Order: sequence, then C-alpha cells, then structure tokens
Amino acid sequence: MDSWSSAPIPLVLVSLPRPQFRQSRLENVTFINCVFTNPAQGVAFSLVRMTNVTFAGGRFRNTNGVPTVFSELSLETVLFRDIVWDGPVTFREFGFTDVIFRRNDFRGGVTYTEGSSAGLIFRDCRSGRPSSLLPATETVTLSRLSANNTKILGCAFGGPTRLAAAAVRRMDIANSSFAAFSCVDAEDERKILDGTRLQLRNVTVAGAFDCAGAKLTASAFAGVSFAAGASFDRGALENVAFVDVDVPSVGRECHALSFERATLVGDGGRGGQMRNVTVGCLLSLRSADVRGVGWTDVKVGRTDLRGAILRQEFLGDDCCSVLCGRSGCKCDVAERTVCPRGSRDVRLNARACLLGGSTVLTVPPGAPPGASTPAAAAAAAAAAVPVAVRDLAHGHIVRDGVDGPSSASPIYFFSHRTPTVPAGGVEVVTLTTVGGHRLTVTGGHLVYAAPPAGSSPPTLVAAAAVAAGDALLTANGSRTAVASVRSSVLRAGDAAGLYAPHSVSGSLVVDGLRVSCFTTAVRPAVAAAALLPVRAAYAVWGVGGVRWASGLEGGGGAAALDRGGPR
Repeated sequence: MDSWSSAPIPLVLVSLPRPQFRQSRLENVTFINCVFTNPAQGVAFSLVRMTNVTFAGGRFRNTNGVPTVFSELSLETVLFRDIVWDGPVTFREFGFTDVIFRRNDFRGGVTYTEGSSAGLIFRDCRSGRPSSLLPATETVTLSRLSANNTKILGCAFGGPTRLAAAAVRRMDIANSSFAAFSCVDAEDERKILDGTRLQLRNVTVAGAFDCAGAKLTASAFAGVSFAAGASFDRGALENVAFVDVDVPSVGRECHALSFERATLVGDGGRGGQMRNVTVGCLLSLRSADVRGVGWTDVKVGRTDLRGAILRQEFLGDDCCSVLCGRSGCKCDVAERTVCPRGSRDVRLNARACLLGGSTVLTVPPGAPPGASTPAAAAAAAAAAVPVAVRDLAHGHIVRDGVDGPSSASPIYFFSHRTPTVPAGGVEVVTLTTVGGHRLTVTGGHLVYAAPPAGSSPPTLVAAAAVAAGDALLTANGSRTAVASVRSSVLRAGDAAGLYAPHSVSGSLVVDGLRVSCFTTAVRPAVAAAALLPVRAAYAVWGVGGVRWASGLEGGGGAAALDRGGPR
C-alpha cells in the first residue's frame, strides 16, 4: 500500500499530472490546481483512505466517455473546492465523514451509490452544464445509500436530481434550484426513499417533482415552488409540514399537488400541517388516508377527495361530515363534530373547550329554573346539584348566571365531546382568583372579564388573554380578581377530555365563574345565528330535532348526541 502523508505540515502537490491511486492512504495532503485524467478503465481512485485531504482548484478530465470512478473509499475530513468535473463521475462503495464539495461544477453529472455518509455537504455546486461529451440532462444521483446529516446549500442543478432507494436522516436542502427531482429508483420502484427530518427550504423545482412511494417522517417543505407539480402518491408521510408552498397553474396545463393513495398523519400541531399552500389547479387526496393534519390558508383550484378517508373532524374550515357528504370521501371519526345545516364553514368545534372534570350546577327535575324573589332565588341556588361537564346530557338545565345565581338554561347541543385529549395534546389556561375560584379551559374559550382599573362592564375575552388583576364574573354577578394565570399542556390521551356544551342562553357557570359557550374561532353572534335552527328544532322536537337540524340523522355523530340524561 502506498502512503502519502505529512504531519504536522500538509504536503502540497501542484499540477500533478495523471496520478493513479490504488490501495493508498493519504493524510494531510493538499492538491492545488491539479489535473486528473481518468485511465481507460475509468477507475482513478480505488481502495483509498483519505484523512484531512484537500483538492483545491483543478479538473477531473474525461477524454474517452468512460465515467471517472472512485470506488471502495474511506474519506474523512476531505474538501473538494472549486473543482471542474468534465465528464461523468461515480462514487461507489464509500464511507464519507465530513466531506465537503464546495463550488464544484459537475458538467457530466455525478452519482453517489452503495455507500454511507455522515456530514456530506454540497455548497454552491452546479451540474448539468453542456460539455463536449455529454448533454445537459445528466443527473445528480444519490441512491442506495445511508446518509446522515447531509446538506445541499445554494446549489443549482441543471439536470434531473435523484434521491432514491436511500435511508436519509437529517438532510437540509436550502436556497437551491433543480431542473427536476425524483425519489423513485430508476431500476426498482419498490426500493423507496426513507427520509427522517428531510427539510427543503427556499427551493425551486422547474420540472416534475416525483416522490411517489416515499416514506417521510418529521420533515418539512417550506418556501418551495413546484413549478410543474409534485407527486407524493402512495407515500407514507408522518408529521410532514408543507408551509408557504406554491404549485402554479400555467396556461391550460394542470399541475397538481398529489397525495393519491398516500397516508398523511399529523400530531394536530406543527408536526403535520398544510399552511399557506397555493395550488393553481388540483390538490388530489384521492383514496388517501388523512389523520391529524392541520389545514390553514390552503387555496386550491379544485380538490379531489374521492375515496379518501378523513380521520379528523375538520379539513380547514370544512366539517368532515359535511365535506365528505358532497365530495365522495369517508368521514371516520369517533366523536363527530356537528355542523349545522347550511353552515358548513362555521367551525363550531373551535378547538376551545371545557375540561370534563370541571363542574356546573344543574337544576333538579321539577325545580323551577329561576326565581322572582330573593328568598326563592336563594332556595333555588341551594337546590342546585353539581355535575361534572363530562356527565352533562341533552336536557340538563344548568345555571348560566345571566340574571343572577338562580338563572338557568337547558343544554341542547354539544359541538365537541371527546372523552380523552386528541392526538397532539392541547394547551390549557388555569385562572385562579383571590376568591378561591379555579377555572381551567382551553385558551380560545371565552370568559366574562373586565380590566382591573375603572368600572368597565365585563366583556367576552379569550381565556388566554386574561391577565393577573383582571376581574371575572361569578355566578351571582359579582367580580373577583384574578390572582394568577398559568398555562400547561394536556398530553394526548389525557382523561380530562374536551367538551363544548351549549345552553340555550349561550352562557354557563363553570367552577363558580360565568363563561360563554362560544370561542374565538367564530364570533359569538355568528355562531349563535348558525345554531338558531338547532335551538328551534330542540324547542319543538327535543333531541330528535337536534339530530335533524345538525345534519346527523344517524351514525356516530347522532349517537354522540343521544346519551342518556333528562329530555
């Protein structure tokens, strides 16, 4: 074995003509402006180990059309800087640790295959430029390899790029452009890309983006333009975020963002989401399985949901039950959120709820809901029975604090009723008053509050916006100051549950404090108007009327409405 080594001062080689390295070891060597011409068989470096080696300037020439091949290499802390690769080059059966290609020009394309890498970086590289030997369509290919902590930064690849049949962990592709991008193996489509923490940021893909069948986990596409569409068909996407993504529509061509027969799973938060996504023509979720994916500011020409299974209550502002009723998908949720007829865009669920362990006061059967004298009011208040929110049912008459401590109103509707906290968890706010009250609700639930100074009347304020010193309303209409505000997170599966009961008056007394039945998602007046048909139906036909007016004539949603209790 040949050994080229220099320590502690690097060995510098300038204009070294046509060297061949086989079964060699290079340490602390710098090649400056060297020209390498590959031999007839194409293998320039074989069975070579390099440590702390730099190639600065220079060219790798290809004069016979045979690719330059680096095979069975072990490279550690190696820099290729300002190198021109005139013909095709292949790195095969390699082990890379902290290898950097900076300002390299791959004019004939480059392939990395059957190897492993940790810390492989491409910075300001180019590919696909015409040469006397090969057209500009040559690819940059990374296939059949294991790659950890890979970066492609500021690169412009003028030919197709292929990342396929690879196990990728922590790959960051940023500020780069691609003629086309594929995750499909050219020889065997069954060999898929398995990527964890694959990040594309500020990336433009001029041609097709084909990642059909890919498995992606905890990954993100942010600030990406898919100029000719993108396919994730048959893929498995878990906690993958699409943020500020654009699929433009050009002339009569229909470029799609497609997830046909794919599985999309999110955690209900940042992990899996579509946010600020614009698709000029088609968003296809045909026969897809969707669960826990956030959906915000998604603008599409049209959406294909035929055969899809939605395992979440909302897709954007559309209720699952109503959306699938007109789009040919299946709404598969255990506790279906109710969308009033004619109000499919009103999100009554609002992700803002009471906890199941909170307490309301119910009026016993036969007791008057209100009282006209102080003595009668005191007797009615004393007769009230505390009931946990999780145990409320349609027809329960509860104290609402509208006209004093004896004021009451019946529960006629639940816009949310989940016995455990859903996937992703939920953030809650606990308000503790100087009077000893302690109310825990989700941050978007509206409570009656007033600022500490002056005599301003209480207004509806999101629980998350209440501050220490603000005043809350009690059941008898008096004010009590907030002593502390604390935020916490309930994890998925927590038995606290989430509940959103609605009284006819729109108000409730929960844990001794007056709260609204509504949330920040929809203005109370709008939500109340949307529920008007449901209230009217309840007044005339009871729970049966609620079923009809809510659009849940049968199935899981109707069953959720019809759980025991007074009628």
